[in-house]
Parts: sequence; C-alpha cells; structure tokens
Amino acid sequence: MWLSIFITLTVYRINRVKKIIFMNDESILVIGNGESILKKRLQTKIDSFDKVLRINNYIINDFELFVGTKTDIWFNGANSKLVSPRIIPKQVIVAPPSEIIIKHQENLKHYIARRVGQDYNNLTLLTLEEIRRYETEVGSNRLTTGLYAIKWALNNFEKVYIHGFDFFINSKAHYYDSKLMNFVNNKILNKGHKHNNVYERDYVEKLITDKEIILLNDKE
Repeated sequence: MWLSIFITLTVYRINRVKKIIFMNDESILVIGNGESILKKRLQTKIDSFDKVLRINNYIINDFELFVGTKTDIWFNGANSKLVSPRIIPKQVIVAPPSEIIIKHQENLKHYIARRVGQDYNNLTLLTLEEIRRYETEVGSNRLTTGLYAIKWALNNFEKVYIHGFDFFINSKAHYYDSKLMNFVNNKILNKGHKHNNVYERDYVEKLITDKEIILLNDKE
C-alpha cells in the first residue's frame, strides 16, 4: 500500500514540475459559442489577449463587436458537422472523445484529416492519454469540445479566461444560428444529449470559484 502511495505521489510531483516548466506564461481566452456572448460588445477586450482560442464552427463575420476578430487557435472535436473557418489559424488542435479515438485507431489519421478538412500534418491531435486524463479529472467520459478546450488551456497556460459558455442548458442554440436553426436545435433536436451539461456547468463554476479560470467579465 505504501509503495502504491509513494508511486502516486512521485508521478504527481513529476507531472506538476513538468507543468510548471512548460507552462506558457501568456494569457489565453477560450471562447465558447453560446448565445450569451451577444449580450455585451467586448471586441476590444477579447482582441487584447495574448492568445484567443475558438471552438468548432465559430463565426466571426458580422459578429465582430461581440466575439472579436483575433483567432490564434482553432480547437475542434472533429465532429460530423464540423465546418472549417474561412481563414485557418496557425494552430489547429483536435480533441475527439476517447471512444472515437479507440473506434477509429486503425485509420485515425485519415479519419481526423477528413473530418477536419485539413492535412493531418498541420494538425495537433490530442493523445488518448491526454483525453482520458481530462475525462478522469472531470469525472465524465464524454466531454463537450468546450470543456476539453478549457482543460487543455489549463494544462498549457498560466492565465486562462473563458467567455460565451452556456452549456446548452437554457438554449441549445449557438450565437451564430439562424432563427430556423435555433428552432430546430431547441424544439426538434435533442442537441447536447451525449453530454452531461449540468454537471459540466457545475464543474466549470467550481473552477471559477477556485480561481483556476476567470470569466472574461471579471477581467480588469
């Protein structure tokens, strides 16, 4: 038993040291696609960050005053309805759920490249080990792409801010959805049913309470 505890503590310390050594001291803003993002015009504040990460099918055109224009990282889950942005950022990170990685492991590179619509060599695919670690830390085996993004940011940046996360609780729509798509998502499709949205919201709220991440509205 004592050997097991010693090994666990040793691994934790090693990972902690590695995190400190390789941690990026820049600030990063992780922007979700929730409708709440349209409540405030925060373009100047958003574009002031060292790094801005956007998720899945984000759209900037016609929404600049609310979502800003800067994009350094496109973080996506290689989902079936993924649409590539008009301008591909320099850094593209792909985080499919662990079950997808396992299911397609024999042709994973081809599968991911086809889903994302980019050359595989231009992508950064999170490893199965990373994905499983995030899922274990959260306590859920299929996270939303947004929560994978937050977990990744926490592991790579010293200061992590978030904005536009609604967790598909009061509405299933994105800020860029048309009225028709909004109706379809909310009234016809059970969007987000594969995820534990309430649990994820509570998990993120705890991260905010513990000051591990900061809401953009709280940025000075």
